[in-house]
Amino acid sequence: MIQGKTLIGVDTGEGCAGVEKQLTGSVSTSTIAITSTANSIPPIPLSAIQHWLDKTLIVNPQDFNTTPYILASKNRNLITASGDKVYAKGVPLIVGQRYGVYREGELYVDPKTQEVIGLEVTQVATGLVTSTESNGVTSLQLIDSYGKEVREGDRVFVELDNAIPPVFYPTPASVSRGGMIVRVMDSISSAAKGSVVAINLGSLQGAKPGDVLTVYQKGPLVRDTKDNDTPVRLPNEPSGMVMVFNTFDHISYAYVLDSELPLNIGDQLLPPPYL
Repeated sequence: MIQGKTLIGVDTGEGCAGVEKQLTGSVSTSTIAITSTANSIPPIPLSAIQHWLDKTLIVNPQDFNTTPYILASKNRNLITASGDKVYAKGVPLIVGQRYGVYREGELYVDPKTQEVIGLEVTQVATGLVTSTESNGVTSLQLIDSYGKEVREGDRVFVELDNAIPPVFYPTPASVSRGGMIVRVMDSISSAAKGSVVAINLGSLQGAKPGDVLTVYQKGPLVRDTKDNDTPVRLPNEPSGMVMVFNTFDHISYAYVLDSELPLNIGDQLLPPPYL
């Protein structure tokens, strides 16, 4: 609770003082500080969500596949980095403009409808266009790289703004339907407190940063010994809570605030009855 407002932010080491600075505008919004709802949620480390805030985006895969791609580098290296020159082929780019270089990642399919709902891409570099040719080849000077090399086949398009609020105001989500966990980030199994998950609720379903959802685990099947061992599904039970921190059209990234049990792909999500 700060200035009479319940909020959640990302702990950059300043605690509540950092949040107050955010609210008064005395520091850049690129740093975020978070305290808990009613002091029941520990500060969220910025390192836990930084990757999913800065350089990772969800885009339409059809649009992504129409963008120019890295054809080669000036020195014909298979991998390149900041300071190198690379050549892209496709729609001509604008000389003198900055563009992002993006790596294709996870394709998201809605588990219920089986429709493709987004493609995860990660920005690996920024390049400045130095020239274009009539055959569709554009020269780019790489001016920044972000922990990964540039490879042939990476895509080039205008850098997209991935801005988020400086603080989050946790409220029960007001979404148009229930959702599901569709991916556990940086894990091949389950999520726990402090993990990041992807959910199949995006801005088009009403999701927004700060939304809190309860996670429900499917109830187990038991046999009713009084009814000829008929299998009966027990009710779903709450197993944790997540908070949305970044949204796209049909997908959002959420931070696991609490978990009583391991959270898994396919677990259901509903707004909590209270917060």
